[in-house]
Amino acid sequence: RHREHFVWDLLNDVSTLFNTVDTTYVQRNRYAGQVQLYNTHFLQLIRLQGTDAEGKSQALTFSPAHTVKIGPYISWHGLTLGYSFGVVPDHYGSHSSEWTVAAYNSKVGFDFSYVSSKGNFNLLSVSGIEGVDNAQIRNVRFQAMHTHTLAVNAYYVFNYRHFSYPAAFSLSTVQLRSAGSWLLGARYDNQALHFDAQKTEAFFKTISPQAQLNEALRIDKIKYRQFAVSLGYAYNWVPWRGWLLCASAAPALGYKYQRGETFSTQTLRRNIENFQFDCIFRLGLVRTNGIYYAGLSTVSYLYDYRLDNFRLLNSIHYIQLYVGFNFSRLPLFRGEKRGAANTLY
Repeated sequence: RHREHFVWDLLNDVSTLFNTVDTTYVQRNRYAGQVQLYNTHFLQLIRLQGTDAEGKSQALTFSPAHTVKIGPYISWHGLTLGYSFGVVPDHYGSHSSEWTVAAYNSKVGFDFSYVSSKGNFNLLSVSGIEGVDNAQIRNVRFQAMHTHTLAVNAYYVFNYRHFSYPAAFSLSTVQLRSAGSWLLGARYDNQALHFDAQKTEAFFKTISPQAQLNEALRIDKIKYRQFAVSLGYAYNWVPWRGWLLCASAAPALGYKYQRGETFSTQTLRRNIENFQFDCIFRLGLVRTNGIYYAGLSTVSYLYDYRLDNFRLLNSIHYIQLYVGFNFSRLPLFRGEKRGAANTLY
C-alpha cells in the first residue's frame, strides 16, 4: 500500500508484528510515557569446591557486599532514561559494578548482564578445612578474589498471543487472564575468576596452623566461555483483577571452554563432559489499575562450572521494588473512556 511516511509506517508495522496479542488475555499498552521509582538489591554468591585424590572435599563460599540502589526512571515511546545511586554505604571495601539491559515484547525477549566484583569479599562458610569452622570465620572479609561475569540471552515466546512477559517485567501491557508459554532461547556467557589461594590459606593458618587448601583449590584464575541453548516455561497467574504473579525457569545446556581452547566439532566430541547445565529464574508480582502500578521482580542467574576435581558455583541475584504511573494516552486510545480499560481487570 502507499505509505505517506515510509520509515515511520514501516516501524509501526514491525512493532505491530512483534506485539500481536489476543486482547481477551493481554491488554495492549495505552500510554506513550512511563515514570517509575525503583529500589534495586544486588547479591552474589560464589562457591569454590575442590576434591583431592582421596575423595576428600573442601568448599569455600564468598560474597561481595550486598548492594542497594535507588533511582528514577522515565520512558517515552520506548526510549528510556534512568539513574540510580547507592543508599547503603559499604564499610568493608567491596566494589561491585552491575550493568543490565532487558527488552521484552510479545514474541521475543533479550537480556544483557555484566557484573564485576572485587575488593574485600565476605567469607560466608567453609567446610573440610582442618581446625576451621563457620563460627570462627564469622564477619571475616578480605581480598580473596575478583570476578567478571557477562551474559547475553535471547529467547522466543511460543504462546505470545496469550502470555505476556512485558506485563510482569516492563509494565507495558496488562495480563487479563492466566496463561503460560514455553520459551526457547540461545545464550552466550563469559566468566573470569581470579582467586588468591595463598592469601586464603594464610588466613586459615592464623586460626589453625594445620589448615591447608588441597591442590584442586590452588587455582590462580579460571576463564571460560559458553554457548548454550535453553528451553524453559513461564506462567502468568491472575488471581484477582489487577494482580499478576509471574514465575519462569529456563534451564540451559551449554558447552563451556576455557580461553585458548579451540571451539570446533572435534573438540565438542572429545570433551563431552564440557556440556553442563545453568539456569535463569524469574519471578514478578504486580498490582496495577492500568495507570498506577507497584510491584516486585527478581532475576537469578545460576552458573555451574566443573573442571577435573574443581567446581565453581556462581549465582547472581537482582531484586527490584518499584512504583510508577503511565501518562500521555496513545492516539488510538484517546477516544476511549477512562473507565473502559479499567473494567477489563
